[in-house]
Amino acid sequence: MRMLWVVAGIGVLLFVLFLATRRAAVPATWEKVEGEPEPWEAAAIFDVWRLERRLASSEALSPEFRTTPEEATRLRALWREWRLLVDSEEPGIEARDVAEAVAIAHGLPGWN
Repeated sequence: MRMLWVVAGIGVLLFVLFLATRRAAVPATWEKVEGEPEPWEAAAIFDVWRLERRLASSEALSPEFRTTPEEATRLRALWREWRLLVDSEEPGIEARDVAEAVAIAHGLPGWN
């Protein structure tokens, strides 16, 4: 009986791993962009420190994975102009981080 539980557990683990890698294989993009930037977007989406940390850490990667100077210039322009583009992967951010920023900006209870 114990062996059955171990096999079932391994099956669930493999399925979760499959879902995680499948999700990572398809990068998230901005699907809809409307209106003018709101004040909370600067801190939540266009965090300059996070961009600079990302660009600096890319220097440690193999040359084929490093951010090129042209790409760095393009990314800095997006951040400077607070520009979101449909179908763009940049700026990348987790949905929860956006939800938290909106909640804090609008003073929703339970968020600091």
